[in-house]
Formats: sequence, C-alpha cells, structure tokens
Amino acid sequence: MLNEKEKLWAIALQQSPQLGAIRARRLLRDFGSIQAIYEADAVALAQASYIGKTAMRHILSREGLETAKRELDFVEKKGIELLLFGESNYPRRLLQIEDAPFLLYYKGSAALDQLRTLSVVGTRKPTENGRSACERILTEIKEFSPLIISGLAYGIDACAHRKALDLGLETVAVLAHGLNRIYPPQHRSLAEQMLEQGGLLTEFISQNKPLACNFPMRNRIIAGLSDALWVVETGPKGGSMISAQKAIDYQRRVFALPGRWNDKLSLGCNELIRQQTALLLTKGEQLVQKMKWSQPQRGQQQQLFQQLSPKEQQISELLLGGQQLHYNQLLAQLPWGHSQLIELLLQLEMRGLIKALPGKYYRLS
Repeated sequence: MLNEKEKLWAIALQQSPQLGAIRARRLLRDFGSIQAIYEADAVALAQASYIGKTAMRHILSREGLETAKRELDFVEKKGIELLLFGESNYPRRLLQIEDAPFLLYYKGSAALDQLRTLSVVGTRKPTENGRSACERILTEIKEFSPLIISGLAYGIDACAHRKALDLGLETVAVLAHGLNRIYPPQHRSLAEQMLEQGGLLTEFISQNKPLACNFPMRNRIIAGLSDALWVVETGPKGGSMISAQKAIDYQRRVFALPGRWNDKLSLGCNELIRQQTALLLTKGEQLVQKMKWSQPQRGQQQQLFQQLSPKEQQISELLLGGQQLHYNQLLAQLPWGHSQLIELLLQLEMRGLIKALPGKYYRLS
C-alpha cells in the first residue's frame, strides 16, 4: 500500500500537463516506483523522452505538489481510497486494458474484484419497455450476484443502479468528475445509498467538473471493469455506443436489447446485433449461458482458489468471470518469464482447471 508521500506524488504525477495515463504508467514501469520518479534528476527523466518537456518540467519543479496536497487532504477527510496502477488494490480487470487509468479514487463498501461483473448502459430517456427489460433481466440474474456497474446518469444508468439496490446486489457508479459532487445532483440520494451497497469510482480529482470531454474517458472504465456489457436502448451515436465499442476493443462480451427497426432508441442496439459485435439479449438465462455463470458457483470458486499456489491463483484471478485471455496478455500482466508461465499454464491445464483455446487463448474450465 502507498504511504502518505507516495500518495501525494501519485496525485501530482496524474495532474502533470501533457502526460496522460499511458505515459504515466510507462514512467512508473520504467522507474519502478513513484518515489523513484520524484527522486530522479533531469538527466534520468530526459531519458524518458516519451513524457515530453512540459511534463518533465512539471515533475522537476514539484509544481503540482501544492494542488496534490489539497487533494490528499480532501481524500483523507472523506475516506476515499487511492487505487494506483500496479498496486494490490487496483481493479484487476483494468490491468487488462491498454488505456487503463493511472490513478483512481474510490469510495464505497463493494469489492471491485468480484467474481462476476455486468455493466449496464443505455439512453437517458428510455421507453417503458427499456426500463422494464432492465429491471426484469437484473431480477433474473440476481442469484449469480454480479456487481452491477453503470454511470449514474439519467435513464438506464439510474434504473440499473436502483434495481440492483432493490435486489440486494452491489452496484458501482463510474463518474466523469471528482468525488466532491454528484452529477446529476438529483441522484445524490441514490449515490448515498450506493455507498452502503456498492460505491463511487472516478479518475478525476475533486476540482474536475463533469465536462463533456470527461464522459468518453468515464465510459472506457465502465467497459474495462465489465465481464459483460449490456446496451439497453440507444441511438446510433452517443455514450452507450462508445462504451460498447470500448468493450469490444477490450474483448468483453457485449449484449444488446433488440427493438423495432423504426424505433430511434433501438437503432444503436439493432446495429450492434446486425454487425454481430453484440449478442441479442432478451432473457437473463441467455446472459448466464454465454458467460458460463452457472459453474463454478461462488463457493466452489473460492474453494478452488484455496487449493492453488499463489502463482496459480494470480493466473486464475485474471481469468475469472468467463474471461478469455491470449498468452501474450497473460505474459504482459504477470511478473514471470516465458518458461515459468508456460509451466504454470500446463500444470493448471493438466489438473483440468483451465482450458487452452485455439489461437493461444485461455479460460477457466
């Protein structure tokens, strides 16, 4: 876990101008720790030419530390958890995406690394049919206890969060702004309930307002946290389609609620289905079967993990929730070389715990 100084440096580095999450993560990888970055001199930082002169000057001048100090005071006062890329509390599903956030801010009671996750997105002005479908299918999959993820927006987002709460399911909202506000403000009460049965997650500091440019960034996190993403009513453009495309890019399962050909709010869903990038979803059992949620059950999964070595557990955790990962993805995410990973995968396969798929993909059996 991060100490106070590392937290301060992480916040400051995240705010470095013209740096961005990808270069910040690369900097962390190359230097090995946040402390090493801030203790580096100009010569060492100049070797990391990919960060640019503006970001390098920002780091060397310690210019962002005052802002970071104010943010850290806010974080500690409000009981917010910092999730830095590569740390043990960072969501493992986000480790699998190439544009993963460098630093996240989380407040809530739900674990983010749950056995099953489902992201639900859709229009802000749904029909009664869309609302009904959202509520019905969440009810039909209740027994599998998925973590329900959405964006706290009007319409389908709020419908999914509220129904999850009603069903006793945990639900997390990914926000496009800092945790010092709730947007829309009409959902403050809903957000407060979610803190007791879920949580609020963002990559933005408290000064960041819900600007339009923040929402596509928010949407990639919704997609990245999901095992499956379900689109419930949307037009051919907009945030839901961005989330769906991101989920496709991340090799997540995408589902869509079909509608009549001339319904504006079904055009996006129908197009995803027509392109065969999303599976038609009208019943909960369709999702359960495609995601292979019926087995193993949660208790069986936990019992299985207790029988594995720590290294075997690391591999299995990456494959939870029906994930199919390529060998190269596993190699990039695990701290071992080629020969050791091959040996571990072979051991797990011989014990019938994982399955090797065509094209060097792997999944849990």
